[in-house]
Amino acid sequence: DKGIISDEEHQTGRRKLELDMEAQGMAAFNRDPIFPPVGAGTKENPIEVPSGLEERVVGYECPEAHQLMWFNLT
Repeated sequence: DKGIISDEEHQTGRRKLELDMEAQGMAAFNRDPIFPPVGAGTKENPIEVPSGLEERVVGYECPEAHQLMWFNLT
């Protein structure tokens, strides 16, 4: 029959892996929060995240607006 396929039947790649593992009661990806060491994540002591690209996305919390600000660093 040519009915509408389910979400599980339509998925591929990482999303399919995630759904298959969830069906087995396991988690494909760690969603636990990351707690940096005390004093890390400041202008004087930034947390550097490696990038496989020629540019990286940088984010910080604006102290006045208390919202995340994002920009590309090349």
